[in-house]
Amino acid sequence: MVIPVHPLADEVSQRFIVGLSGPTLSESDREVLSQLRPGGVILRAHNFQADAPYASWLETLAKLEHDVISCVGRKQVIFAIDHEGGRINRCPEPITRFPSARHYATRALEVGRAMGIELRSMGFNLSFAPVADIDSNPKNPVIGPRAFGSAAWEVADAACAMVRGLSAAGIIGVGKHFPGHGDTSQDSHEELPSLEHTLELLKERELVPFEALISHANIPALLTSHILFPSLDPDYPVTLSPKVLRVLARDHLRFRGVIISDDMDMKAISENFSDDEVALQAFSAGCDMLLFNHDPLRALRVARISEVLLDELSLNPEEFAEGTVRVQRLFERLGCYVPQALDQELLAEHAALNKSLEVSP
Repeated sequence: MVIPVHPLADEVSQRFIVGLSGPTLSESDREVLSQLRPGGVILRAHNFQADAPYASWLETLAKLEHDVISCVGRKQVIFAIDHEGGRINRCPEPITRFPSARHYATRALEVGRAMGIELRSMGFNLSFAPVADIDSNPKNPVIGPRAFGSAAWEVADAACAMVRGLSAAGIIGVGKHFPGHGDTSQDSHEELPSLEHTLELLKERELVPFEALISHANIPALLTSHILFPSLDPDYPVTLSPKVLRVLARDHLRFRGVIISDDMDMKAISENFSDDEVALQAFSAGCDMLLFNHDPLRALRVARISEVLLDELSLNPEEFAEGTVRVQRLFERLGCYVPQALDQELLAEHAALNKSLEVSP
């Protein structure tokens, strides 16, 4: 496929979220951000100047976020992070290191609000949390204590509470990993997991927390899983499957928010599907935004392919436009926060809440 090089249209560019190389923008970062003009960025541990004092690393973070906005040229930008607690902690001290979700399930509202306040103080407006997976398989290499519990109702209650806590602090929560990653015994970072679950089993167990998030917590966004469910779709994993995203999420659960892919750089996708397939299948399946944690240049390549597919009508323009509208509605809910240090009294309150959970992170 011949891919033209020209400024990307907003309808395509805003459908991407990309990672950055470090605490400051590299020339490559600037080039990608200026050409792609993504809807958002995701920050990870290496994007913080962790060895510096609080005031210093926060100032560096504020400049990074300011530079992102300048390169993108759009006021509404998603600043996202994976922030669950336990081993999914990206932020340096004095940001509170809460334990894994399993240990604060009964206090998810309080912890969610505290996390949200701290995220907002760093300029974030979206958190890829809560985990709505059920800890049903002791051999699962990626979920385990990240789940609130092993019972569907327990996870549903805690996940909804966490979303409300985040929302109270002005942070958009994202339920993950739809339609449930808890029963896998494979790691989608390394390979493509497959589950023989029937639709009936999913409705009885895995979908319960997601249904609660949609109907009771008004969750604005969901993150997909890179899992193959042969009984639902023998050809494509969830992220690339219209039979899961359009039929199950949209038609069955009546979800009207934004569907975001899990990291498209994970081997479950990157080693099994070409960039052409990713562009065509992900958007055709019903993904509204594609997340590229590690390879922003690949995101730019997929975006340009997507634009060609739209011009050729290989991607349905009406369906694509519907996704763009959903993304724009999400943007309307985004807070725009300038990083600002938290006072010691508030941090002490959060530390006391953390200690009261009586478990080490």
